[in-house]
Amino acid sequence: MPVHRTLCKSFAKFETKPSPAVCRAIYFPVDRANPEFVWLEMDKLYGYTQPDLAVMRKSFLGGSKDYLWPIQLNADFVRMTKVYPHIILGCGSKPPSLDQPVNESISTLIGKQSHGVRGPFIAYGQIKKVNEDGEKYPVVTDLDTTDLTILTNYFLGRHRHDEATIDGVRIYSNRNSRPGHRFNTNTINSQLALCNNGLGPWSPISIFFGMPLAIIFQLPLGEHQTSTPEGREQIEELRAQLPPDSCNRLAALLMIDLGNRKGAVAQDFGTIPSEYSTQPVGDAIVVRKDQKSLNPAYLEAFCDWIQEDLLPKFTDTHDQITYSLSTQYDEDSEEAREQGIALLKLREKMYDRCSRKRFRAWCKEKDIHLGAL
Repeated sequence: MPVHRTLCKSFAKFETKPSPAVCRAIYFPVDRANPEFVWLEMDKLYGYTQPDLAVMRKSFLGGSKDYLWPIQLNADFVRMTKVYPHIILGCGSKPPSLDQPVNESISTLIGKQSHGVRGPFIAYGQIKKVNEDGEKYPVVTDLDTTDLTILTNYFLGRHRHDEATIDGVRIYSNRNSRPGHRFNTNTINSQLALCNNGLGPWSPISIFFGMPLAIIFQLPLGEHQTSTPEGREQIEELRAQLPPDSCNRLAALLMIDLGNRKGAVAQDFGTIPSEYSTQPVGDAIVVRKDQKSLNPAYLEAFCDWIQEDLLPKFTDTHDQITYSLSTQYDEDSEEAREQGIALLKLREKMYDRCSRKRFRAWCKEKDIHLGAL
């Protein structure tokens, strides 16, 4: 069930503000099963643009005198996308300590056995406005049901125990793969390196899809090296399970080059990098960045969708880009500007195709029945 459903039932009661002196916030109580909407009182001293910290401590943070400096979330930690309005997350201890109870409402969202988040939390929105002198200043704004996903992803990424396990998926190499034996569950220990982008390369297409996947190949650590010796040792132990006996066509599909959305068009857009397509990388282990379980059937359908539906279109797009770039213009000319716009549109069209809606339509056409992400 989508996480925002835990708030949907109560949203109707919070659509209309009882007064301009409050904002709609999301509260994570320690001793109740679900997060809930609350009205957060604003401080008259600041023209009702900032929360009244004294009231917030008393009403939501157990009267704590140790209110932490707010944590600002300006990105979805799992989906790797920017967020605006920003979300401010406050808690009631400095730092959360063992004498605080485990937060039950957060347990509902991310699993009781997989985290150690303690004490109450409250979240509210924040935007920037500009005063008469051209200076920016923060203003609190309402949150809604969709903001719960961003908060959940923050807790999933930052507060999971290292001792917890993750159900990833092993994709067998070409040599080891056979019909009915291509994808299999592979349980590993949760890694801080996964939170810090050090476990392995990210699948570009999975980021656009909204389910970022890290892939552990039997390749040198290179730029994906983690910051601690312990992290490197853990990852090398995982890699030791993956003998580089042959290429891995299925895992390579996850590494299609999508370039930089805001940068110049890459010559290799829409192609699979040679280090994944031609090198004997062997088996690969795939895990979700949010450390939720990854179902082998889901990943198999995802890879088949890429191969059957998207890859031919990526190939066509790459050919069009290559053909267009074969004609060179002076970089300041009108022709170069028009060429750049046309190439950007080609890329944007492919980005739009990497969607859950298109994937679900493909699954329906193939009579494949999968659960929610």
